[in-house]
Amino acid sequence: MGINAGPQPSDSSMQEMLDLLHVRDRINSTLDQISTNPRSDNSEKKLSPKSEKIIREMHTEQLMLAKSEDTWKSVFRQEIIDIFRQSLTQQDVDSINTFLKSEAGKKLPYLSLNMDMKVIQDSQAFANTKAGKALAVSGGEIENLDPEVLDEIKAFGASDSGQKLGALYEKIGDQALDEIMAFYGTDAGKKLIEISKRYESALPNLFEKRMQLLRPQWDAIRDKHIKRMQP
Repeated sequence: MGINAGPQPSDSSMQEMLDLLHVRDRINSTLDQISTNPRSDNSEKKLSPKSEKIIREMHTEQLMLAKSEDTWKSVFRQEIIDIFRQSLTQQDVDSINTFLKSEAGKKLPYLSLNMDMKVIQDSQAFANTKAGKALAVSGGEIENLDPEVLDEIKAFGASDSGQKLGALYEKIGDQALDEIMAFYGTDAGKKLIEISKRYESALPNLFEKRMQLLRPQWDAIRDKHIKRMQP
C-alpha cells in the first residue's frame, strides 16, 4: 500500500484516532512488559533488603519517565502520526474515527490487542468461501448444511485462527465482532490493518529513540539512587 493520494489528514484528527485506538495505553503496556526487572536471579552478589528496595524505586522512577506525557509527546506521538499518515487520507481518518466511536468500534482496541493479523486475514478468506457464506446465512443452524460444507466449517473452527476467533466472539459478542470484521473489509479498514503492521514493525526503533533521548535523565535517576546505596 503506497503513499496516499488524497488530502493529508490533520494532526488533530490523527491525534483523535490515536486516542480512540488507545495507542498510548498500548505503548505503556509494552513498556511495563519490557522494563528491566530490578532484581536479577543470576546476580553474583546478593543485595541487601535496603539495596533491593532502592533499585526497585530506581526502576519505578525510570519507568514513570518513559511513560510520562512529555515522553509521549516528544518521542512517540508525532512519529506514530507520521507512520499512520503515510497511507491515510482525511476521508480515511474520518471514516476510522466515526467507526471507532460506535459501540462496536469502541471494542476494536481490545480486539487489536488480542487478535493478530493472521486471524483477520484467515477469517476474511474463510468468509469468502462457499462454507463461509453458507455459515453466514445459516444463523448458526449448521446441522442441515451439506456434509462437505459442514466439514469445512468444522475444520476452520478447529484451526488456530478459528479458535481465536471463537474466543473473541464469546468475549466481545457476535454483533460487535461481525461489525468490526465488516469494517476491516472496507478500504479504510484495510488501510488500518496495513499501517498497524507498519506501526508494530517500527516500535523497536521508537523504543531505541526513546532511550537515546532519555539517556541523560535515565542515567541521572540511576546515579541518584546508586548514591543512596553507598555506605
